[in-house]
Amino acid sequence: MTFHSPTDPNSRIRILHFADKINRYDFIDNIVRNIDANQFEVSVVTLEPNSNIEDPRYDLVGIRHVCFNTHSRSQYPGAVVQLHNFVKSQQIDIVHVHHYEPALIAASVSLLCPVHVIVGRHYSDELYLLTKGFKRRILLTIEALVTTVADKVVVPSTQISSLLIHKQNVNPNKIAYIPYPFDPSKYGSVANSDSSCNSSISFHESSTNSPIMIGSFSRLHWEKGHQYLIEALKLLKDIGSSFQCVICGDGPEFSTLVEQVQWLNLSDHVRFLGWRSDVIDLMAACDIIVQPTLHEAFSQSMVEAMWIGKPLVISRVSGAIDLIRNGDNGFIVTPKSTSEIFKALLNLIQNPELRKSVGIRAAETVSSTLSLEKIIPSFEDLYLQVSRSHTSSFNTDTQSVAPVSLVIPVKNEEHSVENLLNSIARQTVLPAEILIVDGGSTDRTIENILDTCGNLNAELFPNFEQLIIQVRTIFNDKVGRSGRFNDNLDKHISASLGPIPITILQSDNCSPGAGRNVGIDHSALEWIALIDAGCVAQDTWLEELLKATKESPTSSVVFGSYRPSLLGKAKYFWPLLVGPKRTVKCGFIRGPTTASMMMTKVSWQSAGKFPSIRAAEDLLFFDEIFKNIDTYIWAPNAEVLWDPPESLWRLFRRTKSYSKANVQASLQSRWHYGLIKQHLVFFLLFVSVKQFRKRPLKSLLIYYGARSATSLSANRDELSCPNLANPLTWIYSILAAIVIDIASYLGWIEAKFIKK
Repeated sequence: MTFHSPTDPNSRIRILHFADKINRYDFIDNIVRNIDANQFEVSVVTLEPNSNIEDPRYDLVGIRHVCFNTHSRSQYPGAVVQLHNFVKSQQIDIVHVHHYEPALIAASVSLLCPVHVIVGRHYSDELYLLTKGFKRRILLTIEALVTTVADKVVVPSTQISSLLIHKQNVNPNKIAYIPYPFDPSKYGSVANSDSSCNSSISFHESSTNSPIMIGSFSRLHWEKGHQYLIEALKLLKDIGSSFQCVICGDGPEFSTLVEQVQWLNLSDHVRFLGWRSDVIDLMAACDIIVQPTLHEAFSQSMVEAMWIGKPLVISRVSGAIDLIRNGDNGFIVTPKSTSEIFKALLNLIQNPELRKSVGIRAAETVSSTLSLEKIIPSFEDLYLQVSRSHTSSFNTDTQSVAPVSLVIPVKNEEHSVENLLNSIARQTVLPAEILIVDGGSTDRTIENILDTCGNLNAELFPNFEQLIIQVRTIFNDKVGRSGRFNDNLDKHISASLGPIPITILQSDNCSPGAGRNVGIDHSALEWIALIDAGCVAQDTWLEELLKATKESPTSSVVFGSYRPSLLGKAKYFWPLLVGPKRTVKCGFIRGPTTASMMMTKVSWQSAGKFPSIRAAEDLLFFDEIFKNIDTYIWAPNAEVLWDPPESLWRLFRRTKSYSKANVQASLQSRWHYGLIKQHLVFFLLFVSVKQFRKRPLKSLLIYYGARSATSLSANRDELSCPNLANPLTWIYSILAAIVIDIASYLGWIEAKFIKK
């Protein structure tokens, strides 16, 4: 397993960005200029000689830029030859291609010489909206050929990812979700206030009674939906709202929109500014920004409006649904819905404090999620992953390495991590990296992880040099669904698991769900496998999960199974803790469970990430999976052994904790209400049957005996006859049922009435 040394210029990964054209400060330029020069050598090739906004001038920063001067499609065969020669002469490792037609050229070159291709999918459903019939089929066929050749397809939104997976049958393994990076240095010192540039808009008077200024900034094209904004403005005028609107941009719909404004008698309220170079200043002079577009990939105007702290009203299009929380940091409306645009604008016009608070949260969102510091490492990880993709076929005598990141949340697991790591080291297929997220352990969990790795390396991987893993400390008070955190390098420790690098991330008092979010966010690969501390994976666990994805290539979530390990007293009462295996299409399974599953990052994003709560986070996450994702499958043979509580006292503590967490997550209907119904039925029988009233203890014994018998019967296929006949099985099962009920009620009471 060979790794490039980042400090050796000759071993840098050579990246070529290939596009129609590149403008200064666009998303391609942001990647080209900010990628780590110690690891990557970047070149740029464009088809067209001129940028349509501002030339990036790569010659001034020492980046090689070649233009093919390709002006028509008839010159594309020549462009294929030119690109082929450039790739070979410069020994390019990866071609990161942008735009539809350059992607076809790059795909053709990849068939002629060995080079990795990453395709940037920078449009959403445009092919479906703007084409039809035979032309659409031809374009989709070409795109399918390109994605087949590509190593990865980078998408800026989960909506594009969903379209590719569900409508165009693209393999989820190939898709990487990375939004566009945003570089605010382009705008200098733009003030986030109305007063900074009011003079840019002549009819915006400076007075306490100034009308609300609404702005829309985009090409004047039917697909941008300006006509629906103008209709909404007419409704505002009809109810007497005080507003002015500027529409900035040029395009084929200019005369049509002007006629619409005149016909609706809005000439005193709406002004067309044409194409302007001071768009950000005009935005700063507005109170509200509206983007009624019908489709986008990832709107730059959306990001700019949010960055300067303006409340934004935007259609439910690609990119917007990933960035905007409706009513919190912006407003999302249905495309072509005049009434929803009207209601959102009226709400903002009438509530100045709402405008201010939404704008503040919008600016925070851009800073925390789209900064260069946040996004550029994702592209760097992608390049590293693709360039090392050949290592996925690495073989020892019995093992191979798969392009999967394994994420494990731990906290005070000093007694279980050794068994877990032992089981991972003996997998028939190893993960490409392991990320262990420590939620604030106060015992020897970290030390035992490092000791175990050292022992396993000596036993199983004597020919591998130690790799450097990073132990980072995550400082954050809101780790969870938002995924907002800062990580600071704490120290380096020389350790690994054979050929597999391990990263340990330390976060103070981090819940399991938040820990998984941190691990997934730091992972370098698209496929993520999950397992929990306290579990032991069967030798073929990861291999079986991977096998399921090969049998169903369009699937993006795979659920494995689990069974109890039967340690201590748990071997008598485990049937009360788990449900029976159920029948699925491909076998019998007990799940779903976060202790045995694999999914893509896109699916994790689509499900909203894991909630940051102590327990029951898996139930809420699975609800979102089943609601938003159709492409999930089952892998019954991907099984892990789970350690149930080994004593009645541990059972009591764990059940009370889970009960409390379920109540805090408002999931009483799945647990507590059913328990109450059972007890009400027993109570009614008790008061109505004379024999029960005379012998209350015997009645309780009968009730809990029946409960135990039901659980034992449901799991009878996994119980031997001696176990069923053993009196201890029945005694401990009855005691466990009583303990579970008491702990369930106490956890409920503590969640509802005892505040810490």
